[in-house]
Amino acid sequence: MLNQVMHMFKHNLLIAYRSFIRNKGSFLINILGLTTGLACALFIGLWVQNELEIDSYHEKKDRLYQVMQQIPMVDGVMVADWTPGPLAQALMDELPEVERAISAKMAPDVFDGIISFDESFIKARPQYADQGFFDLFSYPLLHGDKQQVLGSPYDVVISADLAEKLFGTTSRAMGQTVKWEKKIGEIIDFSRDFTVTGVFDNEPARTSTNFDLLFSFDFYLEKSPQTAEWFNDQASTYVLLKPGMNTSELDEKITSLVGARRNAKHGFFLQSYASRYLYNNYDKGAVAGGRIEYLWLFSIIAVLMLMIAGVNFMNLATAKASIRVKEIGTKKTIGATRGQLMGQFVQESMLIALLAFGCAILVVYLLLPQFNMITGKALTLDTSLGLWAIMLGVALLTGLLSSVYPALYLSGFNPIQVLKGKMQISFGEVWLRKALVVFQFAVSAVLIVFVTVIFLQMEFIQTKNLGYDRDNVIAIQREGALENDVETFLAEVKALPGVQHASNSSSKLIESSNFTWGIDWPGRQPDEQLQINPFIVSYGYLETFDINLVRGRSFDQTHGNEYNKVILNEAAVASMGLENPLGTVLTIWNEDVEVVGVAEDFHFQSMYKDIAPCFFKLFPEGNNYGAEINIKISAGAEVATLAQIEKLYTIHNPGYPFAFSFVDDEYQAIYESEARTSVLSRLFAALAILISCLGLFGLAAFTAERRTKEIGIRKVLGASAWGIVGLLSKDFTRMILIAILVALPVSYFIVAHWLEAFMYSIELQWWIFAGAALITLGTAWVTVGFQTFRASTINPVTCLQYE
Repeated sequence: MLNQVMHMFKHNLLIAYRSFIRNKGSFLINILGLTTGLACALFIGLWVQNELEIDSYHEKKDRLYQVMQQIPMVDGVMVADWTPGPLAQALMDELPEVERAISAKMAPDVFDGIISFDESFIKARPQYADQGFFDLFSYPLLHGDKQQVLGSPYDVVISADLAEKLFGTTSRAMGQTVKWEKKIGEIIDFSRDFTVTGVFDNEPARTSTNFDLLFSFDFYLEKSPQTAEWFNDQASTYVLLKPGMNTSELDEKITSLVGARRNAKHGFFLQSYASRYLYNNYDKGAVAGGRIEYLWLFSIIAVLMLMIAGVNFMNLATAKASIRVKEIGTKKTIGATRGQLMGQFVQESMLIALLAFGCAILVVYLLLPQFNMITGKALTLDTSLGLWAIMLGVALLTGLLSSVYPALYLSGFNPIQVLKGKMQISFGEVWLRKALVVFQFAVSAVLIVFVTVIFLQMEFIQTKNLGYDRDNVIAIQREGALENDVETFLAEVKALPGVQHASNSSSKLIESSNFTWGIDWPGRQPDEQLQINPFIVSYGYLETFDINLVRGRSFDQTHGNEYNKVILNEAAVASMGLENPLGTVLTIWNEDVEVVGVAEDFHFQSMYKDIAPCFFKLFPEGNNYGAEINIKISAGAEVATLAQIEKLYTIHNPGYPFAFSFVDDEYQAIYESEARTSVLSRLFAALAILISCLGLFGLAAFTAERRTKEIGIRKVLGASAWGIVGLLSKDFTRMILIAILVALPVSYFIVAHWLEAFMYSIELQWWIFAGAALITLGTAWVTVGFQTFRASTINPVTCLQYE
């Protein structure tokens, strides 16, 4: 029995090989189409797998949660991960469902500092956590005891990369004393010696929180004691629940626990830490998607690409059936069963799928570096056996599904009719083939619309007047000696040729996350609160960013004491209901201040949000400490000016490396995922059109081949070449038009839903959809026209001799 099976297998291989040789065109089209589809699916699969792994590798992820805060706002509910410092201990003391809770400062706005050992000075990013950090999180601890590493306020755990840079090896780091220098104004001074008690591997490819050093949270409390108060939300709280706990019941308990300790009507809820990376959007205080939507989007694209490639195969296999009908009829006559014939065709399909899979792996291997540049990842083909098994299964499944209908169709011919040449193409077969072509081009048209809208929205974001000028403005983190000498540094910087303005501020202008409720104004109702973003700045800040004033004036040293003055934006004026804001006295942080100017509304947050109220206030007199220095330089002289600024920086801040960023780059980074989506969408849309056109190319060639005699007769009777092209293209044109009619409403629904996430977006114009329809139709015409025109130019004598 086994010998018979092997003999049949070898026989089918030989038949398949001969079939491939005879039909080189359709074979190459199938290989190219399936290779492209599988390569796209492999790329997307690697990216999706990496995204799903981020923050999901922690051993206790099923019980690990982060406490989130729901803050009532005028226009809804804001969700934040800031919580009171004492919350973690209170949860362990009062909630039996909690196995362990820790306080931490795990936020992206924690500024870098300098760690030094001997003569080595390295800029590094810190975080702060309680001693139980390594119990909750599975960061591999290469050296040190996870129960002891943060036992003292002056212990520090450093990353393996940092240990190797400072000490050569990770083991040499243990027990060493390092100096940490980091200052934020006069209030928080993080400069002192620490003992290295552990070395960890932070695995940046699999975590959303990258840091180089982990300090004790007790040390953070020592330098920032207000964090230990219930009214202060500066800590992040992470909770490890006991098995089987109901988080919805705990949400109410946590809200009640905090509410009993402070007068604020804020809600609290637990969100799975492993899900925060993918589910990072919130609506009305509840989780409402996020990055997961992009994973679904590209997973669907991967499936559609495979379906398009499979459709090509199915269409070409059934279309070429007439070439193999005599072979099938002969085999049936001499006793071949339908199952044996189906096995032969399935085996041929599997061979093509395996060949395409091998080619797809080669394509991915060669293009993976470029794909990593687009996605910002470090993906490799060195993945688990499970993923490779899935990928191989996908390839074989694609080949199997693509072969089912052709196998059933070809093996079901009546041998007598076939050998008599009376085989008829069924009505159902014709319509199925047409429906598959419609599906292919409908998908392509949808992708074209989606790509166009993403491109236009990104262009809108990049070119929209934000209300300030971010071009040629650099940002320098304020640290080290600059904490005490910033005024001298700024004065010397302003004197440099090529520098237009320079200033100092408490926070970044782009995506500022600072806000306060500590403001009072005339006419405020007792229960009325206003969340407002504060910008504490030095003289010249508004001029550095060219922020326009619609009323009043900017801060000006010639007016005397300006430290009790404030400038509001239009949104703040509207929120307070101030009809004549100039001269109005407000109370900010228990200090009376006078409004001297109103700034035109500007976008200091992303386009996903409406313009929020904000105010500008000078640093208190005698205190010019801030977090960031901004310098506007003249266009065309950037290199020379930056070199001069670096010289001054080195003089005023010895031991600290000169590091700067362009504010425009920081703005672009806000929309990094959208920009990558745009690039990937354009790539996959182009490939989808390519695969669709490959199939259409093959079908057009086959149609022209079957109608060779008709073409010859028509030419003899005087038909022109273009008339024949129109005749042969008519059916294909109908199919593409139907595909467009199907695609346009579907694409409108998809892009309209995507744009809803933006507070400021483009309007969907008719020409976007008309352009996609023309591109789809034009591409199809070129593909079909090439084949049909070539067929129409054949010598009529040759056509009439065809058989």
